Amino acid sequence: MNWTVAGMVAGWIILYWLILGWKCRIQHGILVLPLLLAGAVGYAFTLTVLNASNRTGVLFTLVLTGILTGAGLLGYVLYRFTRNPSRPLPVREDMIFSPADGIVRYVRKLESGDRLTCFKHGRSLSVPADLQASFLKTSCWHIGIEMSLMDVHVNRIPASGKIIYQEHCPGRFLSLRNPEAVSRNEQVATIVAARRLHVGVIQIASRMVRRIVTFRYAGDSVRAGEPFGRIIFGSQVDLVFPCGDVSSVNVKTGDRVLAGVSVIAHVSENR
Repeated sequence: MNWTVAGMVAGWIILYWLILGWKCRIQHGILVLPLLLAGAVGYAFTLTVLNASNRTGVLFTLVLTGILTGAGLLGYVLYRFTRNPSRPLPVREDMIFSPADGIVRYVRKLESGDRLTCFKHGRSLSVPADLQASFLKTSCWHIGIEMSLMDVHVNRIPASGKIIYQEHCPGRFLSLRNPEAVSRNEQVATIVAARRLHVGVIQIASRMVRRIVTFRYAGDSVRAGEPFGRIIFGSQVDLVFPCGDVSSVNVKTGDRVLAGVSVIAHVSENR
């Protein structure tokens, strides 16, 4: 039996599973990694089976495999986190655009008097009281977008206008076993006063990393699709806007969206 070929096949299967698990597109040379892994593993299998006395060669090959694979995967993940692809700014003012790349996890309609609560991995997360008061006087749409490890982590303005409110709530370091830990995630709440309506954006950081960097602040005039912040190794962005100001919502749970590109809702013509 050709153990080199068997090792290469095993390497391809493992890396293919990782690609699917990370929802990673086959691009940017990531398939070089399974070649490195498969070749090294296949060589180690060959030395082990055909020349069992060469233990030094086997150990060297396995160590080299770990270093090359670990460095390659770390470099690729860091690249995916830090990239900020150029995207044309939308010119339509009758649309609300996605503030983040990712998967829509929920589309909720809240009635007047309801409490605005974000949900992350099945746990609730409270938002600043001022943002609650701004939107829950009437019914509103609440949409949650989850970013995976491989998504762009730069967030973009959903509608052109002026930032009239922004609050940065630092996260607190609590044990991951603590059921209250999810309520202490770092978050930044921003409200954009567009020409036709107000739009709220809530950036939610990971419990472990807890860092959000903002590029735009209260009082700044902004354009739809313009970068305004980045969640470092972060995880979720929620969008809030009044129901009466939009004619339709264009997304549903499970949809993949792109920041500044995907249309979340159409603004009513009479606004």
